[in-house]
Amino acid sequence: MTLQWDLSDTPLFRCETRVNAPTEGELFVVLVALLLLKGMGYHELAQREIVFQPDQQQQFAEVFEYRIPELASEFGCAEALRARLSELVGIRVSRMGGAVA
Repeated sequence: MTLQWDLSDTPLFRCETRVNAPTEGELFVVLVALLLLKGMGYHELAQREIVFQPDQQQQFAEVFEYRIPELASEFGCAEALRARLSELVGIRVSRMGGAVA
């Protein structure tokens, strides 16, 4: 089953200047952080969709910095991590769609 990423509700999607799309590495790390924040397993994506909510930005950065710092290197320094996360707020991921978590 393929992951489905929806960037249409993100500042990255709405940006009027040219910006880089998230890399596979960034998307992988975002997925891991979302699963950790939501307390979900990968298999649950088959029934649900998870969303990076605006009010989770601080928690999200802390997951990277404290729980999975090795994976945070995909984003560079802490400032670059936080800047990129602000572009990805609103990203949605699912395997088959479903209810929003």
